[in-house]
Amino acid sequence: MKSIKVEFKWALVFTIMSMLWMALEKATGLHDVKKNITSTQISMPYRLS
Repeated sequence: MKSIKVEFKWALVFTIMSMLWMALEKATGLHDVKKNITSTQISMPYRLS
């Protein structure tokens, strides 16, 4: 049962961090159609870790 709680905790942490990252991309203008390749390259190290 403890294992499931740990999994849910990390799933929640990852979801919140991903949403914050998307909000940061949108706020800084990186989430634009013309700059889509650039924003993907910037966020790739974050998504791979």
